[in-house]
Amino acid sequence: MLDPRNPGDYNYSDLKFDKRPFYVGKGCGNRCHRHFTNYEFKRAYNGHKNNIIGQILKSGFSKDDCIVIWKENLSETESLALEKEIIEKIGCTSFKTGPLCNKTSGGEDFRSHLKGKTWEDILGVEQAKIRKENVSKSKKGVRTGIPASTRKWVVSIDKYFSVDYYESVCHAAAKFQCKPRHIRNAILLRKNTHSKQNRIFFYKKDFDQMSEMEIKQRMRYCFSFKKKFFKPVLQINPQTLEVVNVFESRSAAALYIYGNGSKAGRITTAIKQESLTAGFFWKESS
Repeated sequence: MLDPRNPGDYNYSDLKFDKRPFYVGKGCGNRCHRHFTNYEFKRAYNGHKNNIIGQILKSGFSKDDCIVIWKENLSETESLALEKEIIEKIGCTSFKTGPLCNKTSGGEDFRSHLKGKTWEDILGVEQAKIRKENVSKSKKGVRTGIPASTRKWVVSIDKYFSVDYYESVCHAAAKFQCKPRHIRNAILLRKNTHSKQNRIFFYKKDFDQMSEMEIKQRMRYCFSFKKKFFKPVLQINPQTLEVVNVFESRSAAALYIYGNGSKAGRITTAIKQESLTAGFFWKESS
């Protein structure tokens, strides 16, 4: 790609251009045109290239003024070798050898400059430690990076009025081994998710403002809705065809079998296909 704002004679060994080159790349199909799309501008991989293209477009030029197809109909090996050769001849700003804004010397995967490196090499010791802690917590279902002052505390109540408090929706989701949106849906009474594992949920701020009568009405509505909406599920021994267990819902069955209520889809598939799941037949009770 050439910068039309800087015309002139630019010679690099046997390469000659009438505008200053600023990027070299190999691609397939319309890859060269994607550099000028909003999708590419939102990527943070090569901000230098995006800034140059943005300034070119603001100056009134178009992508057709920048793109030069050097060679076509090459194999993957040939195109990577040619890319590396051209970049070496022109040079990159990152290596202080030329005007190109490529991040690597070419001829490899676009993330090759990260291969074989640890987080400490890429981010530094302190930032790498923070990243590892965030990844570890996110795998446990607890989202990080949210200030404690802005988190919404969550209250859960069971049928026996046992009350538990959670620091956020994500903490509650981690406790009940489900996705945060499931807890949020239960709080907002939407998508037929009015309770989760025989508990109903409130935001603590709303819960503190509710009277005892309002809480009881909410509990009566949510638990009766669940009984009305969900049908019991029968767990059947495939050899004797006897009913082994009866669960109040598919989610309850999945929680018992897999330890995770969000895997209720496996029970649903077994019911529809009349197949075995977890070694048992499953049937929806009328």
